[in-house]
Amino acid sequence: MLPAKGGDGVIIANGGRWGGFSLYIKNGRLVYAANAHGHRTGHIVSTERLKPGAQKVVFEFTPDASARPTAEAAFGQPPAAVPGRGRLSVGGRTVGEGGISKIAYGPYETLDIGADLGTPVSADYTVPFAFAGNIDKVRVELR
Repeated sequence: MLPAKGGDGVIIANGGRWGGFSLYIKNGRLVYAANAHGHRTGHIVSTERLKPGAQKVVFEFTPDASARPTAEAAFGQPPAAVPGRGRLSVGGRTVGEGGISKIAYGPYETLDIGADLGTPVSADYTVPFAFAGNIDKVRVELR
């Protein structure tokens, strides 16, 4: 739930400065950021500000069907990521879309809800960048 006065902060973050993703609110807008090896590989910002109150926010990633991972999984590491398109939606309406060239796995960082407790995934905020509202539920669905 976004407070009436607005509220910025991380909804979910996985990884950190050297690889990962973060879904957060900044300046009232929903943002998805991804990086690999310290380089921004995806950045999508909603076209409109979020309204106060309870809302369902969603990030969806669709891999490029023609791309194939270039490396097999090494022990303890996932296969290389493929590029694709990301989509942000609020209340079922698309509010942002963009390309994502790569999402790197950050095995030495944490998966955090409501704050980013390791190194920041995005240079757009400083940790912990705790969310100012209430998070009812976070669901991660892998396909």
